[in-house]
Amino acid sequence: MTPNWKSYHWHTPQQARSWLMEKGSLTQRLRESCSGQFHLTLEHQAFERPDLDEIQALNLKSGQRALVREVLLWCDDEPVVWARSILPYKTLQNIHHPLGNLGTKPLGDILFSHPHIHRGEIEVAEVEYNNAPHWARRSVFEVEGWPILVSETFLQYLD
Repeated sequence: MTPNWKSYHWHTPQQARSWLMEKGSLTQRLRESCSGQFHLTLEHQAFERPDLDEIQALNLKSGQRALVREVLLWCDDEPVVWARSILPYKTLQNIHHPLGNLGTKPLGDILFSHPHIHRGEIEVAEVEYNNAPHWARRSVFEVEGWPILVSETFLQYLD
């Protein structure tokens, strides 16, 4: 099922609002909010065709491949965020950073330390993860003018 991404609205649960609308680095906020050990696991990374809604968000041509990266962000032994990033091939070719070789380094660390970054509108949706509904957000980042789509699904809220 394709999520129904929308501009932020007040119908989101109170505990989710500040996390969904966080304008800074979610990775940094998680590090600060986690009372234990923060880490990331790389769940999937491959060049493949993004989903239709991702193609539309990035204004890609149908059938165009991109690097799809899926990670889990953890606090101690609990997963708190599942993230999916879409890095178009042209973005990887034109940005002066090896984004295709991040491994277990958070993409947020790179994005929020880059001097030429612009974040587009944050969209929210209720999505399914492991057969349960969760709130998620996504936005297109432009790094040196090249797009990257980042989607983050909140499995838990810290604070």
